[in-house]
Amino acid sequence: MTLATPVPAITYTAFGNIATGTFTGDGATTSVPVAIGFTPVYAKLMDLSTFESFEWVQGMPATDSIKVAASGPTVAIDTTSAILTNGTVVSTTETGVYAPGTQEPNDGTLVNTTVGVYGIDKTRSYSLEFTLPGSNSDNWVWIAIG
Repeated sequence: MTLATPVPAITYTAFGNIATGTFTGDGATTSVPVAIGFTPVYAKLMDLSTFESFEWVQGMPATDSIKVAASGPTVAIDTTSAILTNGTVVSTTETGVYAPGTQEPNDGTLVNTTVGVYGIDKTRSYSLEFTLPGSNSDNWVWIAIG
């Protein structure tokens, strides 16, 4: 597929942080918070015992991820909050510039601009959190990019 025009620069995020890790579920805990020190824009969680994986990318609903199951294999949207981050889109309104065609402040009114910025949700105490299935004594590996 060829795009008719280049993809606008506002549709991507440059990253500078990568974190990876492994853990083994204890068979009881379903919530696994991870303090990675940055807000991820991409996260992947892989079960090395069942070969299932979950992926979340900035722009997807906060509680959704793409689940790939080894049986089949099948790909589906998972809505169980398998991957949660402290990222959120914050909307803010800033005073912009004078309306087009005006030369000075008394010629027109200021144009206010509302923008959405991806940033940290300070109400969340974690950078990244995984919600494991009920039977979770498996071996897990994960990667986060931010």
